[in-house]
Amino acid sequence: MRKKILILLVLLSVLSMAFGSGSIAASKEVSITLVNAEMISNDHVGNEWSYIAKIGKQEVEIGDSLSVSKDKKLTLYGKAVEADKYPDSGSKSVTITPSKYAGKEVKIKVTVTENRGRYSGNKAVWEFTFKVGK
Repeated sequence: MRKKILILLVLLSVLSMAFGSGSIAASKEVSITLVNAEMISNDHVGNEWSYIAKIGKQEVEIGDSLSVSKDKKLTLYGKAVEADKYPDSGSKSVTITPSKYAGKEVKIKVTVTENRGRYSGNKAVWEFTFKVGK
């Protein structure tokens, strides 16, 4: 009887390691996705825009994902550029440790200030949303 219980415990232990949360927790990488990049307000700064978003040093577009080390610091970056004769731009970066944001979104707000003309001083705000996988 003792032998059967011991065999059962060993079998349960092996199955737990193969299919349990231990195999997921051992993963050293996590996926980060650029979910969205959008202008959330514009007080006469411009009508045509472009943006640049980066995960680490890699430029990404909406929907792109990168696998990164979950325990190493990483920089998320967003830049918005007004397209006109004298373009205005704004950028911001945030440094995170992905494991601390697992399953959450990281939002970066970028402000662009009009620097010429009758609307000088007015602002537009962009929001870049990154999703950190579990």
